[in-house]
Amino acid sequence: MAIGNKYFDYGPDYDLNNNGTPNPATLGEIVPMSEEEYDVDFNNDGDRDDVVNINENTLNFKNAPGRSWWGEMIGKRLGKESEDITLNEILDFINLDWRLTNIYGEVYKIEFYVKESEANKMEKWWKNRYQHLKLYSVYPWKGEQCTTTVKTAIQEAFPFYKGINWIGDIIQAPDGLLNQLESFISTSRQHKNEKVKITKIKEEASDWRP
Repeated sequence: MAIGNKYFDYGPDYDLNNNGTPNPATLGEIVPMSEEEYDVDFNNDGDRDDVVNINENTLNFKNAPGRSWWGEMIGKRLGKESEDITLNEILDFINLDWRLTNIYGEVYKIEFYVKESEANKMEKWWKNRYQHLKLYSVYPWKGEQCTTTVKTAIQEAFPFYKGINWIGDIIQAPDGLLNQLESFISTSRQHKNEKVKITKIKEEASDWRP
């Protein structure tokens, strides 16, 4: 998700100390993780102030500490912090061969204009999430994932039930989010009531096989 040229995203972190592991052929690397930093009760003892040793080989899409996803990958390539990655750098990354990025499906760019106050609310939410990355999980009752973080950030700017650009909590998957965004309109003074612009910027890779 981009706000202006600032980019934000969310995904699972399987390599907690960024050293190229985990290695499924080994017993797994044990990494100490701060509950306070992530705002997560990793050891389920009722508080969030411990340092907990986590085996990287136990992490999966159902349960993993969160991270900036494409932002972190691009940051490593460019020698930048993930919070400094721009929309233009993301678009360049998407256009690379899928073998380099693992982006093999269709990609859409969805554009609409908002008021400065609305943009500030969404940006504030993302900055707070980057400060406390919480828990990634495809199960919404356990944690957050890429779709739900975008949805929640938008809800910060458009919170009113069935109001302008409202998204319900039931939305949990990319196709559902795309369906909701198709009805969005711009709210900024210069572009007020303009319909959202949706552009397919990448086709599914023809040589990718599931």
